[in-house]
Amino acid sequence: MLLSRFFSQAITSRTIRYAIPATLGISLLELWTVIGSMPVTIPISKMLALWVLTWPTLAQACLPLCFCLAILITAVQLADTQELAILQLYMQPKDWRRCIARPVMLFFTCMFILTCWLNPMTKGAYLDITSSILQSLQMPTLTPGQFQYMSLTGDVMVIFPDKQNRGLLFVAWSNESMVNNDKRLFNIVQAESMVVDKTPGQAALTFKNAKGYSFKGLYNLDSTMSFKVLRKPLRLPALSGRDLSTMSVRELLRLSSVESHPQYFVAACELIWRLQLPIVVIIIAWISVLLIDYRFCRDRRNSFYATSGTLAILYLITMLIAKRVMDTLQSETSVVLLFASIHVSVVTLSYLLKHSRMLNMVSAHAKSDPSSGQK
Repeated sequence: MLLSRFFSQAITSRTIRYAIPATLGISLLELWTVIGSMPVTIPISKMLALWVLTWPTLAQACLPLCFCLAILITAVQLADTQELAILQLYMQPKDWRRCIARPVMLFFTCMFILTCWLNPMTKGAYLDITSSILQSLQMPTLTPGQFQYMSLTGDVMVIFPDKQNRGLLFVAWSNESMVNNDKRLFNIVQAESMVVDKTPGQAALTFKNAKGYSFKGLYNLDSTMSFKVLRKPLRLPALSGRDLSTMSVRELLRLSSVESHPQYFVAACELIWRLQLPIVVIIIAWISVLLIDYRFCRDRRNSFYATSGTLAILYLITMLIAKRVMDTLQSETSVVLLFASIHVSVVTLSYLLKHSRMLNMVSAHAKSDPSSGQK
């Protein structure tokens, strides 16, 4: 009892020690990237709120990998100490797998709560804060005959209201990403008015009754166009609209239960995806248990641990790629078969790798045993 408790507690404590710093560090990096890309100043209180609200999303990505890492390091530690010998003497394989199942169920429950309830709630709150930032955007005060700078779209714009106050604006900017013949593309827009459309997910600068002129370099006119309404999107990555990822499980069940609803299939796929993420914890633990058996921990070949870690990482990456593939599938059954094939393939591969490893160890032992040569 004490041995199994020691082993499960070692895995649990290591997973928590690895997951918390990883989540905090990545969330700080993401917050720094988002704030650096926003052309507006955000209050410190909202910065802290945005930072805290990213924790559940990043925790569900870090937790499976940290759990796998905890199992690997615990196995390495047991291979270097006397605890391994005690485990080999007193614990049966079924007991060892049972003590692994305790942290597996703990972190499976944590992932289930994160993906099904906590993450949608925090995403909704995150979008509410970024929406309030969007609503606080204000156009600069424009004085006729004076230049004004603005960078809401990611490009530095120069605004010049008509000096004679005829209700015309002249706006100029250069597209850094659009390069033709090693020359920047400069744009000049003449419009009657310019306003900020603050619709979440569709935020843009809107020019009314505009005429646009594009120049290659400084002097070569490339094209001219006229628009009743010209929209230039605001390049603010945090300001996006709500989607199904912010809905609760109850709302998704309501949508997926009505086949005539236009979002029936998308809601069903979102539910299926949320159920798959907790299963990742179970499959990663299965990989680790199969490839690193306590009876072979004394064989400290790094290939065992490297194979287990690599397979777990590839499995998680495959699941993330499958999220994109879901959008191209035409039926809910295809989505279920996609995830089922991934799970079965990974479990089968890890099982085959374990048996091939055992066969290699038996053959190596037979070659090194002098009694086998005498026979």
